[in-house]
Amino acid sequence: MRPTHKRLSTLDIFRELDKSNCRECGLPSCMAFASQVYQGQRQLDECPRLDPAVLSRLGGKLAAGSEAPWSGEEALSKYQARFGKGVDLAGRAEKLGGWMRAGRLVFHCLGKVFELDREGELHSDCHQNPWLQVPMLSYVLDSAAKDASGDWVRFAELKGVSSWVRFFEHSCVQPLLEMARQDPVLLQDILQLFAAQTGLDGFEADASFLLLPLPKIPFLFTYQAPDHEFPEGFAVYLDRTAEDNLDPESLFRLGRGLAEMFRRIACRHGLPLGAG
Repeated sequence: MRPTHKRLSTLDIFRELDKSNCRECGLPSCMAFASQVYQGQRQLDECPRLDPAVLSRLGGKLAAGSEAPWSGEEALSKYQARFGKGVDLAGRAEKLGGWMRAGRLVFHCLGKVFELDREGELHSDCHQNPWLQVPMLSYVLDSAAKDASGDWVRFAELKGVSSWVRFFEHSCVQPLLEMARQDPVLLQDILQLFAAQTGLDGFEADASFLLLPLPKIPFLFTYQAPDHEFPEGFAVYLDRTAEDNLDPESLFRLGRGLAEMFRRIACRHGLPLGAG
């Protein structure tokens, strides 16, 4: 018989945190963080000061007690309310790397076509995910629409991202590094599938892949095979203009969404990876 767990309350989760209200998670208090974990808007392992033993002990109970993973509904409602006040999609289209068709703003994202209407609703033949839709709305509303500069930096080097650095490393970089260690050929095949460009100059790496989850938000992934002197390396870079073209949380959501998409594809090919 499968074991059952008592549903954890917000207070149960709060009791397991260090209660320092450090704000390193981006929220004002540990109670606010516990509440979002309970609602499924955040994951428990997003607490940068969490004791790993706590996560191990509560993992099953959280799976039984939490709501669905982050759905983006709150952020989506906020951005769509701003769309409701009127957005000049046609005036923004060319600046953002898109075009207009039948009153909708059209983008190529990872080689697929997505259309955004005047209410902020996303239309596509592809499966739609909040990790793309929410950043896309932020991109349309607030992006400075700067062209890529070619100045590639780590996420932590961007301005204004300090609250999200640990989460980006944990939820984007580390899962991809794990994939690279288990099956580097499969990971490179997956990256190749979505890449807008490969083999970029200026990187001491065996392979590099440029992906465009949004037209002016390029992500660059590099892989270096291990040798007798150095271990294998996997790195994620963003163009310096990302700090002007998208807010830090949306950059994190894009990175995490990409890593989760690659993980699921790898799992379908038999790579034994843990849940995201």
